[in-house]
Amino acid sequence: MADDRRARGARRIAALFVACAAASALPQAACAERLPGRTVPADPEGALAVSVPSGSVEIFGWDRGFVRVEGSKGKGVRSVSVEQGPRGVAVTVHLDERRARGGDAELVIDAPRSSVLTVDTTTAFVRIDGVTGPTVVETVEGGVVASGGGAGRSRIRIDTVSGPVVVLGPVPDAAIDTVSGEITVQGAVRRLQASSTKGRIRVQDDRLVEGDISAITGEADVWWRPPRGALLDLRSVSGNIYLQLSADAQPRFTVSSFTGTLIAARLLYRGRQVVESGRLFDAKVVFAIGNGSSTVSIRTYTGTVVIANQLPPRPARK
Repeated sequence: MADDRRARGARRIAALFVACAAASALPQAACAERLPGRTVPADPEGALAVSVPSGSVEIFGWDRGFVRVEGSKGKGVRSVSVEQGPRGVAVTVHLDERRARGGDAELVIDAPRSSVLTVDTTTAFVRIDGVTGPTVVETVEGGVVASGGGAGRSRIRIDTVSGPVVVLGPVPDAAIDTVSGEITVQGAVRRLQASSTKGRIRVQDDRLVEGDISAITGEADVWWRPPRGALLDLRSVSGNIYLQLSADAQPRFTVSSFTGTLIAARLLYRGRQVVESGRLFDAKVVFAIGNGSSTVSIRTYTGTVVIANQLPPRPARK
């Protein structure tokens, strides 16, 4: 499977050269330069540090005791180093000293599944698939997609300023922080901490046991089938909060607001509306559906809170 994924990445890189060769109107310097493939031994649970300022990096986990790096570099990239040291393997893109920023590199990396992974970028796109070790990604504007870790994955943390983030479970523990990027979480994430100042947060999960979601001025849109004993904390200042529950969910709610609005017209239990909708002026509303087997806390300053359990189910993720 890892070889298939790596082959797809390699084919994408090869396509860049085909496109460059066909674009005769472009100067030759605009074409990317293929990098010689590098393979170094690696501890199955050792550290892998990847630094790619711009371009893209795709990292695939596999069941082999070495790291393999392939790809290309564009104008402005002096070199790409692959170094093995006492702390693990470091893959670093070195820019031309005459360029303050810029210079794209397109890398495809295969690494042991249990690697302790750190990725640092400025604008590069990051894709991680099949890595189960602890993972930290820090980027400014680059997008991040993390998937395929399986139930054995350790904690993943992603910090970005404006890049979009997508996490596809199963993931036992995920922490995502952004200023204005959009966060999307799908699948079985048992513990989730997600915060955004201005970006939208979207969560679709039927196994979330502990959720801490904060959208300051952006929206929080959550679809949830709470397990028994689960806890969900939703917060905003002026951002709206949308919580769609499965029809069989029976949580206990605490909703607090200064001047926000609660809309619960489609929150029903045994055919009856659970709580009245209306403005909340420095008020706290406590109510429960059924036996209150899970807990939801919602706090907003001026945002609108919409809670429903009678909407059509979300389509299954393909």
